Amino acid sequence: MTTYLLSAGSPDLIGSAARAAVISAFLVFIGLCLLWVFTLATQDDDPERLYVADRSLPPVFNGFAMAGEQITVVVLVSLPGVIALFGYDGVSTAVDSALALGVFLLLAPRIRETRRYTLGELFSLRAEGPGTRIAGAVVTLCVAVPLLMVQLRAGGITAALLIGMPTETAQVVCTVLMGCLITCFAGVADLRGTSFIQVAKVPVALATLAAITLLALRRFRWDPESLLSAAMDKSVSPHGYLSPGLWAHSAHLGPLGTVSDHIVVILGTAMMPHLLLRVSASRDVPAARRSLSVAVGLTGLFYLLLITTGFAAAAVVGSDQIGAVDAKGQGAPILLASEVLQHHPNGRVVLITLVACVAFLAVLTAVASVTFAAAVSVTRDLVGHKGRTLTGIEEPVVLRLSVVALCAVSLLLTTAVHRYPSSSFSRSP
Repeated sequence: MTTYLLSAGSPDLIGSAARAAVISAFLVFIGLCLLWVFTLATQDDDPERLYVADRSLPPVFNGFAMAGEQITVVVLVSLPGVIALFGYDGVSTAVDSALALGVFLLLAPRIRETRRYTLGELFSLRAEGPGTRIAGAVVTLCVAVPLLMVQLRAGGITAALLIGMPTETAQVVCTVLMGCLITCFAGVADLRGTSFIQVAKVPVALATLAAITLLALRRFRWDPESLLSAAMDKSVSPHGYLSPGLWAHSAHLGPLGTVSDHIVVILGTAMMPHLLLRVSASRDVPAARRSLSVAVGLTGLFYLLLITTGFAAAAVVGSDQIGAVDAKGQGAPILLASEVLQHHPNGRVVLITLVACVAFLAVLTAVASVTFAAAVSVTRDLVGHKGRTLTGIEEPVVLRLSVVALCAVSLLLTTAVHRYPSSSFSRSP
């Protein structure tokens, strides 16, 4: 069972017996990841190779990398918790996120035909002039900075839960430490280097979620209906668990709010700046279409496993306990990993470590990809607009400085607003 920290008065997800082994393995994994990143870092000053890998990524490889872009730490740790706490509303969010890549599949061939890879450059096809490019860069920054803040905050909360210190101070410290590590990674990364990390993340994440799901199903004698019934019984509202409106943020505006949520998630996610770079890295239009097809299949499987993991967390752990650990449910995956192998200490340590490592990979790659895409936009659309053309040597330098500046600003903003919750856990009346 989950133990309690006397000092903090909050649940301890792992327990003192397993914490040392989990944290040691986690730190070793972080070190290996950073070593791999620096090994993959390119010293090439050619902007085309830095931004879009010389448009040479194989279709299947790029498809795996696109799927990896969807496996962010917010999705990985928050969405199962939202499903465990709020049932239908969380599932609809997962379905919307999966549909977004399908929408992008329709847009990708047109984007690849233009050979442009920033929003500013795409906007300039309709209205030329530096003002259009600047507007595209501003839009990119307005999208990227909040995304970076959410990813960094989720990574810090997950790390604090992992070490058994889910206090606000510990979360801020973990956020700062994770942010510094990720800034080092993002500062040397390019599209080809991040692609290898994204590709490696996909099978690890899918295998980990599949293992947790199967172990949870085993507790219910491989009967999905029994698992779902248990999830409803242990939810905050058994009668409303599979009905819309249990999640507070979607309950006040009625149908209009629900429709707007669907539109924002589907259309907003479909035009993320880092996805534009991924499409531009394809060899040609057919390769871009094939890459998106691979990514859609892998992403669909990922969200299916994620939905099952959310229901399993509610059935095995219970919504009350998940909400007591973290109001937004971000401890659900680790709690579930801790409970499904409760009587097998070694297997439990391995499973918790896998979840923690996948979460670190998710925050590492998500922040690096979004930061890199935003820095490319700043370099080409803000600094390099008409009248301020950069030379081949200056452009990579501006790119690296933009990456570090974006990470630093996002980290400062994240720590400044950390005390303000993004959502609340409340029992339905």
